[in-house]
Amino acid sequence: MEDQKRGMATKVDIPSVKPRTDDENRVTVMILRGVGKVRSFRISPRFFILALVFFLAYLACSVVAFNEYFRLRRQNRLQVQMIEEQKKLAVKDRKVMVRSKQHIDLLEDYIRTLEEQKETKTTTIKTAEIPTQKAPPSEVAAPQPEEPEDITSALVDVKDLVIQKELTRMRVSFKLVNTLPAGEAVGGYYHMIARGDSSNPPEDWIYPQQELENGLPVNFKRGKVFLIQRFKPIYWGFDISAGSNTPSAIMVLVYDQSGDLILRKSFEVNHGP
Repeated sequence: MEDQKRGMATKVDIPSVKPRTDDENRVTVMILRGVGKVRSFRISPRFFILALVFFLAYLACSVVAFNEYFRLRRQNRLQVQMIEEQKKLAVKDRKVMVRSKQHIDLLEDYIRTLEEQKETKTTTIKTAEIPTQKAPPSEVAAPQPEEPEDITSALVDVKDLVIQKELTRMRVSFKLVNTLPAGEAVGGYYHMIARGDSSNPPEDWIYPQQELENGLPVNFKRGKVFLIQRFKPIYWGFDISAGSNTPSAIMVLVYDQSGDLILRKSFEVNHGP
């Protein structure tokens, strides 16, 4: 009996291990669209990893692209501002060029007018010969020094002259006025001379500094150039050394472009009580 029982031992079946299929290796993705609404699908792990890598690479590239976009936008804004500034500068330069051209045209017209006036004056002198009578030798008087007389002009005049003395310094200011009709410019050279008559020879203060001959500048072109439509304010200050005589008169000389003295005007200096 025992042998029969031993021979009849129970056999245990061990299930065989089956390899997992692709369906079993897939990842299940569930999407909730609302209460009671669930959608699910299964994807391959390899596809999921590839999609994740692609998404991370896309995200990194997007960050780089956005940074480059904002950098280019900022650079473009700066360039636009620079272009606008250059346009404003170009407009200012154009205005300056137009103003300079108008000034040059005005000078050319003025010089042309002076040349025409000079030619007319020369022609008049040549055509109008006036005989002069010489006095008998017995009636010729000895030459006497002549005081310079004021010369007025229809071109310019001196207005609002102010003379101030402060210790050892004297200041002179006035307006050189254009007396021509409105719209016509006048130009030339001006000089100023301050003279003291209490010393022998008289002491002179000259502006601009230069040599004098018979009380007038040797070279009129060394004066200050001017071109005025209405008037030009002029200022002059000079020092008076200690012990020197104070100027008793201020004289303004104005020459035209051809060198003709068109204005000589003297003003007494009031030293007060």
